[in-house]
Amino acid sequence: YPPAPADKIGVPLEEAEKWCAALGLPVIPPDPKHRTPSPIVEVEPQGSGLYVIIPNPQIIDSMSQSSDSMVHRDDKGKEKNISKEFTGYEISTAEYQAWLAGYNSQAENMKTDVQVITTKYSTANSTYDTIIKLLSSTITALFDSAKDYLRF
Repeated sequence: YPPAPADKIGVPLEEAEKWCAALGLPVIPPDPKHRTPSPIVEVEPQGSGLYVIIPNPQIIDSMSQSSDSMVHRDDKGKEKNISKEFTGYEISTAEYQAWLAGYNSQAENMKTDVQVITTKYSTANSTYDTIIKLLSSTITALFDSAKDYLRF
């Protein structure tokens, strides 16, 4: 998930909720007023009715907040009001390295979460394949047995 790029990216809300339940994620409908971020996110443009699933939206939220928490300072180290001409932040190398370490840590957390979900999906898929093979071989054996019985 999401679908192949040739397809439209995203699925209807009901299907996204089913995917969340199947992947063991909390089924929280998207609501900007809700305190807990939803793993179900609407695809641009707003109102498209198509949604994608983000395994742990708190990670992306904290990554966004970490960059928002940076403060623009003047040459004397005092906070400056950001004007309309604001073009970016000036931070020291140490501040940048600290921010980057936190950002990379959150990115690794996201990769770990995706890997866990991938493993769950792979295990479920493998179990399904095993059951199909078992049922198929059982049906074949019963058919052969019935065929031999009716030959007499």
